[in-house]
Amino acid sequence: TLDGIEYTRFRFAARLVPRKAGTLAVLPAKVVARLKTGIGRDGFGFPVPQTSLFSAEDQARTLEIRALPLADRPPSFANAVGAAFAIEAHADRTVVRVGDPIELDVRIRSPANLNGLILPSLDAPGGLPADKFAVPEQTPTGELVVDDANGNKEKSFHVTVRVRSARVSEIPSLPFSFFNPKTGAYQTVYSQPIALSVKGS
Repeated sequence: TLDGIEYTRFRFAARLVPRKAGTLAVLPAKVVARLKTGIGRDGFGFPVPQTSLFSAEDQARTLEIRALPLADRPPSFANAVGAAFAIEAHADRTVVRVGDPIELDVRIRSPANLNGLILPSLDAPGGLPADKFAVPEQTPTGELVVDDANGNKEKSFHVTVRVRSARVSEIPSLPFSFFNPKTGAYQTVYSQPIALSVKGS
C-alpha cells in the first residue's frame, strides 16, 4: 500500500553475464500491461470487464564491470566466480591395470549459477601428473544434476582417465579454483584422493 492505494507487485528476473570489462549503460526497464479497471455492459446488457493500458518505467542505470585479476590466478581456474564452491570426485573402479580406462564423476557444488561453468584441465599444475595419468584433451560438457528453488546447485562432469604407471597408488586430490568477488581473491578447494590398486599392463 502506497499513499492509501493498494498495489500488486510483480518481479521479473533476468540473468546477465558480462563478457568484457568496462562501463555498461543500462536503459530504463519498462513494463506495459492491460489491466482491468471496472465492469461495463456489452450490447446485450451482460457485464464485461473494462480494461486500460498502463505503463511504468524505471530509471537508467550504470554498471561497472571489472576484469578478473591476472595476478595470483591459479592454474586450476577456468571461469568460476562466486563466494563458495565444493568439488568431489568418484571413480567407477579402484582396481585396474595400466592403460585401463577409469570413469571419473567430478561434481561441483555451489549456490552460484552453474549453467556456464566449465571444468578446468585435470592435468593442470597441481592436478593429475602427466607422467602418471592420461586425460582427454577436450574439456567435458557438464550436466546440471541439481538446481532447485532452495539454492542447491550441482554440476556433474564425466571424464575418462587412464593410468600410465603401475607405481600409481591413488588419484590425487583434484583442485578447483574460483574467484570470490566478496574477498577480491582467488580460492582453491580440493576433492578427496581416491585410493587405487594398479597392476602391470
